[in-house]
Amino acid sequence: MISTIAQRLPLTDATLRILDYVFDHDFLADVFSRYRGRSYQDVLTFLQRVHLLTDVLIGP
Repeated sequence: MISTIAQRLPLTDATLRILDYVFDHDFLADVFSRYRGRSYQDVLTFLQRVHLLTDVLIGP
């Protein structure tokens, strides 16, 4: 369904490609390790929190 929409709407396709890059596991791990300050990971990792936030904001 999403791929059909993305083919018809170039802006949607570009947005999904950017999100795919930004939510890459290695990229997020690097961002977290650089800027975490005094933060830590417990039950939820930083990557899981980002994915949960994404699901809430743009839907599954």
